[in-house]
Amino acid sequence: MKKHNFDAVIFDLDGVITDTASTHSTAWKQMFDDFLRTHAEKTDSLFHEFTHEQDYLAYVDGKPRYQGVASFLESRGIALPFGEPEDAPTEVTVCGLGNRKNELFNKSIQAGNVHVYQSTVDLMHQLRDAGIRIGVASSSKNAKVVLETVGLLDMIETRVDGVVSAQLGLKGKPQADIFTTACDNLRLYYDRAVIVEDAISGVQAGQNGGFGLVLGVAREDNAHALRINGADIVVEDIAEIDIEKIDRWFVKGLENEKWSIHYSDYRPELEGTRETLLSVGNGFFGTRGALEETFANEHNYPGTYIAGLYNRLDSEVGGRTISNEDFVNAPNWLPITFKVGDGDWFLPHLPGSNESTGDPKGFLRTESDKLLDQKSHLLSEDSWENLSGLGRILKISRRLDFRTGILRREMIVEDAEGHQTKVVSQRLASMENHHLAALRYEITPLNYDGEISIRSMLDGDIINDGVARYRDLNAKHLEAVKEESDGSFSSLLVKTNQSDILIAEAARLFVTAEGNALEPAFEKSQVPARITTAFTVDVERGVPLTVDKLVAIYTSNQEQVDDPFVAAQNALSQINSFDEIRQASENAWTKIWEKIDIQIEGDRVAQKLIRLHLYHTILTASPHNKDLDAGIPARGLSGESYRGHIFWDDLYILPFLNLHFPETVRSALMYRYKRLGLAQEYAQENGFQGAIFPWQSGSDGREETQTLHLNPLSGEWGADHSPLQRHVSLAVIYNIWDYLRVNEDQDFLENFGAEVFLEVCRFWAGKASLNETTERYDISGVMGPDEFHEKYVETHEGGLKNNSYTNILVAWSLRRAFDLLAKMGASAKAVLLEKINLDDEELLRWQDISQRLTIPISDEGILEQFEGYFDLKELDWAYYRQQYGNIHRMDRILKAEGKSPDDYKVAKQADALMAFYVLDEKEIKSLLGALGYAPPEDFLRKNFDYYLRRTSHGSTLSRLVHAYLAHRLGEKQLAWQLYTEALESDYVDIQGGTTKEGIHAGVMTGTVFFAMRAFAGLDLNGDVPTVSPNLPSHWRKMKFNLGFKGKRHHFVVGADKVRINTKG
Repeated sequence: MKKHNFDAVIFDLDGVITDTASTHSTAWKQMFDDFLRTHAEKTDSLFHEFTHEQDYLAYVDGKPRYQGVASFLESRGIALPFGEPEDAPTEVTVCGLGNRKNELFNKSIQAGNVHVYQSTVDLMHQLRDAGIRIGVASSSKNAKVVLETVGLLDMIETRVDGVVSAQLGLKGKPQADIFTTACDNLRLYYDRAVIVEDAISGVQAGQNGGFGLVLGVAREDNAHALRINGADIVVEDIAEIDIEKIDRWFVKGLENEKWSIHYSDYRPELEGTRETLLSVGNGFFGTRGALEETFANEHNYPGTYIAGLYNRLDSEVGGRTISNEDFVNAPNWLPITFKVGDGDWFLPHLPGSNESTGDPKGFLRTESDKLLDQKSHLLSEDSWENLSGLGRILKISRRLDFRTGILRREMIVEDAEGHQTKVVSQRLASMENHHLAALRYEITPLNYDGEISIRSMLDGDIINDGVARYRDLNAKHLEAVKEESDGSFSSLLVKTNQSDILIAEAARLFVTAEGNALEPAFEKSQVPARITTAFTVDVERGVPLTVDKLVAIYTSNQEQVDDPFVAAQNALSQINSFDEIRQASENAWTKIWEKIDIQIEGDRVAQKLIRLHLYHTILTASPHNKDLDAGIPARGLSGESYRGHIFWDDLYILPFLNLHFPETVRSALMYRYKRLGLAQEYAQENGFQGAIFPWQSGSDGREETQTLHLNPLSGEWGADHSPLQRHVSLAVIYNIWDYLRVNEDQDFLENFGAEVFLEVCRFWAGKASLNETTERYDISGVMGPDEFHEKYVETHEGGLKNNSYTNILVAWSLRRAFDLLAKMGASAKAVLLEKINLDDEELLRWQDISQRLTIPISDEGILEQFEGYFDLKELDWAYYRQQYGNIHRMDRILKAEGKSPDDYKVAKQADALMAFYVLDEKEIKSLLGALGYAPPEDFLRKNFDYYLRRTSHGSTLSRLVHAYLAHRLGEKQLAWQLYTEALESDYVDIQGGTTKEGIHAGVMTGTVFFAMRAFAGLDLNGDVPTVSPNLPSHWRKMKFNLGFKGKRHHFVVGADKVRINTKG
């Protein structure tokens, strides 16, 4: 018997196997119409009938019976008691109405009103003959009776229906419980099973369960709805699918799904998040995934961000002048659009909507025009379009392929005259030459012949407008320098108006039809900071017109480019096609994926999201970064949140990059070294020797965090104590230690790394003061990672005393300082000690501090987050969860109630527990033992249990840390729950609106490293890497590569078997 790529097919019943959907719908209608008439008479209101299209499909179809009743009643604003499942069909309760519907349905079945879809039955016979197992999962409590009636019960190996669900307490669709239970009964892997559904809630359940194929059957003209809600393949009838096609899906289609994200609809309220996730980039620059035809507006934001490109401006806010350094939104290279004949330029909007996704004034009007409104006299009359001609999107599909870094979009659009046009675009940021980008724009007339005009632009007349809460600040960072155009070439030069950085973009257009090059007459139009190229050609129905837009981007602050304007023009002069850039970029991506890819067998969802995170990690910090003087922005190169600043998040990022691109990591560490001078000045300003790296770092390494914060509700200014998170300096030197441990870079150690490490240690040694009473050293005036606690309630001065995480890492750092010195050559060490004037007396004090530093710990072995934490009030967590639902930002909730989080035992994210994430429990115990403390055997367990229930997870990083610690403690279910929440955090925008402002780089890379560190059990503490697998129960296998101490290692990790190949 032929071996197949899938093992089972789990069918829904109603609407898939049997045509009982209409019988159900009729029974629902009769029951609800009877109830609604009576209800209307009692309430003296109008009777509105229950309809199949508006009510059955929207609120009832596919749901358990009582859930369907409740859902519909809620839609009509009718409140009834839930009742009991035993309620009589005459009872006016949710259960009573549900039972009345069931009574009507059963009468219809007994009358023989049930029919099968023969094509489904035919497929079932084929499956059985091929040895593929068959199950039924249905919300109906009548499934057994129906299957017996149509003679199919004996074909079904497992049946999970409404009766079974009630017995087992399974959740209804869109939860996946009934489908996963069916697979469990068959003892099969979910990713090797097919789910067949006709309801939206059913395909959502299939998607939520991570099954290998979710097949949607569109019997209600709902193909699009099924597709956007989770169906991988949609058919109108089962006759359109067979075993061979399903096999092909598991070989090719499923693999493509694991390598991409895609969207088959356009939802304005989600565009911001999608644009972030669909970004293209290469480490030097990143460009958001906005539609090419749009400009910044309420829903779209086509930003481009270049590593290290900052500008500082003053703003008047609340009666004060404040200075902010922003991550500059660079000139937009994307814009391109078309028009048919004498029609209007295409700007997309939704079918049946007057809401444009672009500017209703036209292709040349931008956000800064609206704000400044000072250049309208420079634009010709025909540059301004009206709303009536905006195009409608009839169909849209977008897919980002992680393997190639190509974003492909396909649309069918219609203008006011009824011209329908297929528009296909592909874009990429070259991973081979990080200065290049390419866009292919293909137009195909579907129902007309005639003229098509194309208009392309480079637009530097833009502002920073991607984060709503920054909009009171001065956001105009760019000013025009010059524009040039020569035929198909156009060039733009702008500069930042404070940092004086030149940014050059050049574009070159190639036009073809049916493979033949065209040479249209190009027309140019330009105003300061914006240049447009347009042309018109004749087109025929069904014949594509292709425009390749090749782009070069250079700046004056990276790589010692003498003239970025000339460099951009020269870069394009040697490039002759989109495919030339594409092929070279794909080759570069292939080499990257050969190093970084993590292959998971058994979980298509985790596989997709881990690759999404790998993709954005490389987009943010690629091999190209080795030549750049730029750190790693916490929000990547996909948005303006946190103003593109560098925080401590690279603590979660660099350990992974260490294993693949050590030169990129070295560059990120050199970013800190080159700013060591300002870090030393920062320490001196605070009365210390050594170095303090800022909480927020940007262009030059000064502290970018505001010292005052305006409360928008009260209008009052208050102190911002977040710069007291001095642990960022500890993250810097931990990253240095980790880099040296993995890569043994003696040159970096002796010439750069050791100096930074020692200067940070010098600061902490100076920060530590001897307590004459305890005869231990204390550290005061700091904040830990938990940003909810800034100070003691009774004081105005910011900072806390003896933060456990900080003090543990300080003790660790002071000890490691001696290890680093021992690793240095005698000559290099002598030169460094003389350079920084570090003598034996100072080193002896460091040693003393490392042996007598205070670590606040209770008699039970609980680390006190900071001195005084145990005296704070307990929070009524149950009350706040019930009152607010989402309590992730408990600080904001408490402040809105006139309270302070400083009063309560509540944490935004792991604080004391961070020590166990950075260092392993054994090392912490050893460290505390050397300090004179005796931690209990179950040290981690006690601390985890204590702090987990007092943490609100207001940071995406929080779930990651707690998941790791839960995994170490053997709490696999909790660990998996927290890990999947972290893994999905940007993909589903778990924080409700932050992803549109930029990805969270720390949690993205952190979840990737977690898979290696926790699930594979990767240990890098010895001379060779080792693994001790503890895979999730549904993961069969995990494959990955890494570099360690000059050798490459390939791991194949199973639940009970490991294979390791080593080269080098």
